[in-house]
Amino acid sequence: MHAVVTVLQPELYHRVEALWDDLERRFGLSGARITPIPHFSWQIAPEYDFARVEDCLQTVAQGLAPFEVETTGIGVFRGPAPVVFIDVRRTPALDALHVRLWEALRPHRRRESPYYSPEAWRPHITLAEKDLSPAHVERVVSHLSRLPLRWTVAVDNLALIEQPQGAVGRLRFSRRFGAAG
Repeated sequence: MHAVVTVLQPELYHRVEALWDDLERRFGLSGARITPIPHFSWQIAPEYDFARVEDCLQTVAQGLAPFEVETTGIGVFRGPAPVVFIDVRRTPALDALHVRLWEALRPHRRRESPYYSPEAWRPHITLAEKDLSPAHVERVVSHLSRLPLRWTVAVDNLALIEQPQGAVGRLRFSRRFGAAG
């Protein structure tokens, strides 16, 4: 599954990596590292026209100024394959950019995830997934809830993570807001 994302600024990038290290050490969880780039996603899809997506992201990023959002603490997507994450608070600026990206990228993707549609999207920074069992969610959440996870996140870039089925994700393209070419 490929993703259009915002990569976290260096300080938070390293904090997330440290949290992944901690979760692996304490609970044996390493599934989040299948996409080893700390980020939050705007949308995901199994198929993109990469060249056109890169052009689109370049154009959108060039016309934007950086802004900030806040995280609100730990969240959980429940079910047979749970995900533990840091929740990113939706704001009018974040929502407006999300809708713009959703529409601009529509012709360049196939079979997008409905969870990333403007109505359903819940921006988040993944901490544990893939190897997290429903039985262990509460222990992981209990541990993480003691940590300071209310952060200010700079939204200053758009990036494309390429991740073919079963492969580790890699950063294919990244563009800072306001940067030309």
